[in-house]
Amino acid sequence: MASNRNELHAKLQELEDRVHLATSSSEHSDSAKQEALRQLEQWRSEAKRENAFRTRLETELKNRDSKLSRLESELMKLTSSNEDLRRQLEVSMAFSRPGTVPERGTAAAPLGAPTTPTSRCGRCEAFQSRIHDLETMEIQTSADKSRLESQYKTYVSEMETQVKNLRGEVETANTRSETLQRSLDELRRQLTLKDSELTKAVSEFERLKSQLQLQESTVKSADPPPVTDKAILESVMYKDLELTANALRSKVNELSTRLSETEESLSVAEARLGDREEVLAKANSERTALSRAMDQNAKLKDQLTALHDALEHVNKENSEAQTALAKLQASAEETVDLRKKCERLEAELAAVRLETTSKSPLEDELRASLAAADARSQALAQQVDALRACEAELVAARAECAALRAALEKAERECAMKADALVVGEAEPKAGPAPPIGLDEGKVEVETLRQAVQDSDNKGAAGGSP
Repeated sequence: MASNRNELHAKLQELEDRVHLATSSSEHSDSAKQEALRQLEQWRSEAKRENAFRTRLETELKNRDSKLSRLESELMKLTSSNEDLRRQLEVSMAFSRPGTVPERGTAAAPLGAPTTPTSRCGRCEAFQSRIHDLETMEIQTSADKSRLESQYKTYVSEMETQVKNLRGEVETANTRSETLQRSLDELRRQLTLKDSELTKAVSEFERLKSQLQLQESTVKSADPPPVTDKAILESVMYKDLELTANALRSKVNELSTRLSETEESLSVAEARLGDREEVLAKANSERTALSRAMDQNAKLKDQLTALHDALEHVNKENSEAQTALAKLQASAEETVDLRKKCERLEAELAAVRLETTSKSPLEDELRASLAAADARSQALAQQVDALRACEAELVAARAECAALRAALEKAERECAMKADALVVGEAEPKAGPAPPIGLDEGKVEVETLRQAVQDSDNKGAAGGSP
């Protein structure tokens, strides 16, 4: 009987130890459940923050796309404007070259009013300011691109780190879940053993109770033996055993309740673990979206590089156009003097055109009239040379005429002297033999000199009039 009681006490102590172990395991599972809930809330907040950052990044990418499209349209407009400016420069250079004739159907610039490059310079300044604005915008776009790329790389690295941490935490949670599942299985096994032991203890208790009742009935039927200390001790131990059995039943019920609560918590944790897997799947989808965004960013980078190259090409063409414009301005300054000379020639050509019989606005007739005017100017030059030669001859003839006049006057004086001498000779016939007087010869000489002077005058008059 004492050995049975000792075994019962040992079993009760073992049951109490197992109940204490189960209680500590349930408390540990509660703390693990709270930790898992806290981590799940933290992951949800991180997922919300990542979604907000991804939305902001997508908005910035859309703004970047719109800005790139606007830059492309502005670049196309600038290219067309540069083409127009280049054509205008070519036309202006064609008109500014001396000796060039505009083609048929092209509006010719008036000769009397030289064109000034003020309007073209104004357009060039507008283009230069526009190009400066585009360069500033391109620099700002490059800075924004580098900033977005750095932010994007930082975000991708953070996302990879977070995904890696989430995977580690999921693995840890799976390990803890497996550990909890093993602990739960162990608790269930221990509970089954405790139930079997409790059943055995109850059956043993019922057997002992029936034996005691049988002994009491036999004692009651016989003479009542004296109450001994052993009987009192057995009754006290019986009451203690009954109280211990009741306490053990209550603990078993409490352990069953905690086990059911632990199973419910485990099911909730498994459901939340499913939510965690859903969060991981969402994170993987976001990572895929981020990879697509990276590809799109690479395409945008290529487009921006092409746009930058096109802008450099346009800047190069613009610098060439500015150089050509500077040359054109220098040639325009040179053509101012040429235009003044052309105005003088036009005045002379206007006098020549007045003498022409027919006028035509056509180019061939104009060229013919210009050729005729050139021929006439050459003839005029030849006539001027002839006039200069005639003037030289006239000067020589006048000098000769003056000499002849002097000789004529001298001859006339001699004739007069001879006539006077002749008169004196007739008045004094007896004075002696008179010298021979050549009066007729003097008259002939005078007439010859007069004829020479008249011929010289006629020659000078003929040389003076072309």
